[in-house]
Amino acid sequence: MKQYIISNYGSSVAIGMLDPTQVEIDTNLSHNLFNTHVNNNFYLGTLVFSSINQFYKFLIYKNLLPNYKAEKGYRVQLKEASNKARSVINNKTSRNSFMLDISKNQTPSHVYTVYSPEKKMFYRHAALKYNCK
Repeated sequence: MKQYIISNYGSSVAIGMLDPTQVEIDTNLSHNLFNTHVNNNFYLGTLVFSSINQFYKFLIYKNLLPNYKAEKGYRVQLKEASNKARSVINNKTSRNSFMLDISKNQTPSHVYTVYSPEKKMFYRHAALKYNCK
């Protein structure tokens, strides 16, 4: 079963989460380590990392921190966590341009007008509706 979907998102990388058992853990850990932005509108959540390398570091930390044993060498544990992270990227992720598809398919669903008494002006706003496949 795939756990993540990777998509380019401008100069960043958006990671769609697919495993419901790991959503809360991934969200909290990524925010605490890298202060990542989390979007809950797509998939089970979308994490926005600055690069694929940052996502790789996130996976290493995710495998290293809960299983760390002081009596075992740090380098050995880091190598094991790195191998697990590489395995996840190779076997449990897929690549898809879902963020590009979302930005292409934004269509205004409601257009409304707001009056500002201070400026004595009307402003038009459009609420966007996402048509995702």
